[in-house]
Amino acid sequence: MAGDKGISAFPESDNLFRWIGTIDGAAGTVYEELRYKLSLEFPDGYPYNAPTVKFLTPCYHPNVDTQGNICLDILKDKWSALYDVRTILLSIQSLLGEPNVESPLNTHAAELWKNQAGECLPSGCIRHHGSGLLLAELPTGPTQGYSCPPAPGHGEDDSCLQTCLGNNLPSQGRYLMQGLV
Repeated sequence: MAGDKGISAFPESDNLFRWIGTIDGAAGTVYEELRYKLSLEFPDGYPYNAPTVKFLTPCYHPNVDTQGNICLDILKDKWSALYDVRTILLSIQSLLGEPNVESPLNTHAAELWKNQAGECLPSGCIRHHGSGLLLAELPTGPTQGYSCPPAPGHGEDDSCLQTCLGNNLPSQGRYLMQGLV
């Protein structure tokens, strides 16, 4: 399956019941410029039973848990045999920018989203890379987001932040490092 911008999926090998998909974060969301890899496993009863879809790339989101499980109604009780792989991936891509914070799998991410919506998150404060997420709350304005790539000695103190961000690290503010793995 190819052709739609920002999504793709192909069988993992000769097994047509296991696929690998990719989703690009939608423009204008905090996930813009990020690419996620997903697994899709189709049950024997497909298309009458929904596939199991999981994020393989860590994703910090209210509707995605730390194991990559996704809370999305069309993958559960709202499943229809009319849905195809394209529909599934486009729905997940849409979910990235419009989470259901009333039914979260990741309550911490949901609280951040609720508390910062309209002020910080839409402008891109959540950025993640590999196994780390860093939120930097600046005293003079909205929250800024930075990526902290995994590295030996990677930790939650200012030395890690200084190493990751170099001179871009603000001299004042609160920092939160959240491991995603």
